[in-house]
Amino acid sequence: MTTMRNPTIDGLPIEILTYIISLVESVNLYQEEYIDISPNGEPYFVKKKTASLRDGSMSMIFRYKMRGFLNSSWIKLLPANLSRLSMVSKSFNKSCMPLWEPIYILHFRKGIPFKRNHSPEFYRKKYLAYVKQYYSAIRDKSINELSLSDKMIHIKQNNSSIYLRYIQEAVEKKTIDNPKKIYYVKDILICSDFEITETITLPLRIDRIILSRQKSVFEIEYYTTKSNSLKKKIESVEKVIIGF
Repeated sequence: MTTMRNPTIDGLPIEILTYIISLVESVNLYQEEYIDISPNGEPYFVKKKTASLRDGSMSMIFRYKMRGFLNSSWIKLLPANLSRLSMVSKSFNKSCMPLWEPIYILHFRKGIPFKRNHSPEFYRKKYLAYVKQYYSAIRDKSINELSLSDKMIHIKQNNSSIYLRYIQEAVEKKTIDNPKKIYYVKDILICSDFEITETITLPLRIDRIILSRQKSVFEIEYYTTKSNSLKKKIESVEKVIIGF
C-alpha cells in the first residue's frame, strides 16, 4: 500500500517559491540601521559616513516613513530576512537568490537596473559587502570612542586622587579654614585634541579643589559606564560582522 505524503512548501517549483518569498514583508526595518526611507516610501541604503546604531525608540517621523514604505508597491523584503530565509533549506536558498537583484537595484540605484546583466550571486555579495562595510565603520568609530573614554577614566582617576591629597593636607595643616588661600595643584592631567595628554598646575582655592574633586569622581563613573557600554556595542557589532 502506497503511503501518500502531504505536500510541503519546500516541494514547490523554484519559481513559485521565489514569488512567495518575494511577498514577505520585513516588519523590523527599524532594526536594520543601514536602511532608511525616503518621503515617498522608497527604502534606500544609507551612506557609510552616517553609519550608526539606532536606539530602542522609533521616532514619529520614522513611523510616518515606515507607513509609506508598507503602503508602497516596492518589494518589502530586506537583506536580514532574505539571508535567514535562504538558510531554511537548499530549495529556499535557490529561491532566494534571484531576489537579491531587485532589492539591490531598489536600495542602491533607485530602481534603475544595470545596463549589463549580472548573476544573483553578484548582487548578493555586493549588497552584503556594503552591509559589512557599514557595520565595520560603526565598530571602528566605537573603538576610537572607547580608547578616548578609557583615557578619560585614567585622567579623572589621576586628578581625583591629587585633589583628595590636597584636601587631606589642608585639613591636617588646618589651612582649610582660610578660604582665600591659593593652592598650586600640580600634576593635573588634561586631554587636548583628543590625542595628547598634558600635565598642568592649577592655582585653586580650597572650595574649587573640593568641587574639582567631586566633578572628577562623577566623571569617573560617567566614563566607566560609557566604556562598558561601548565594549558591549563593539562585541555586538563584531558578531554581526563575523556573520558576513
